[in-house]
Amino acid sequence: MPRRRLTEEQIEAMRKRILDVALDILHDSGPEAISIRTISSKLGISHMAIYTYFNNRSELIHALNERLQVWLRGKYEKIMEEAEAGNVKTVLESLLAYYTEMSRDDPTAYRFLLVEPLTSRKFVDQPRIMEENLQHLSNLIELGIMRGVFKDRDHLLAAGTVFNLVNAPLILFHSGRIVDPTLRDRLFEEGLKAAIEYLVG
Repeated sequence: MPRRRLTEEQIEAMRKRILDVALDILHDSGPEAISIRTISSKLGISHMAIYTYFNNRSELIHALNERLQVWLRGKYEKIMEEAEAGNVKTVLESLLAYYTEMSRDDPTAYRFLLVEPLTSRKFVDQPRIMEENLQHLSNLIELGIMRGVFKDRDHLLAAGTVFNLVNAPLILFHSGRIVDPTLRDRLFEEGLKAAIEYLVG
């Protein structure tokens, strides 16, 4: 008797379950621990069954990346709404501070989104993701420039400069180049102060 074909809804529901498990593994153990066999074991299914929903691990990682990006886009949309309704400088400071919060509270996700692209060739679509994150920051800076809160300058270039000032210590820490968390925090605070001073001119 031939196997009953899965509906689109069933396929989508199982893809979601697989990605839920992959996300749990990411949070618990980091991106290196995400494997087809580990996911299938946690789901209680044959590892070959995963290939019904994803062609390979790379496609699964790409889908996980997309899920995290959708979450980040939602966060940026809320941030832009806050900035449009309130104090753009305060909102920007909160966004920049969020990087260090994410680095401390969800280090595996931070590493997956911002460190792995620099240290591994496994995540080939990461440059696009980094550019998208810079564009969101650029939009916020552009709003501040239009309101006269920030100095008039190329907002995409400003976004890259600000991003680097605050994230460099965090990326260096998570890639093992800085090992002292106190030094990381002091460098971040100095970077945040320099970023705001740079923007306001």
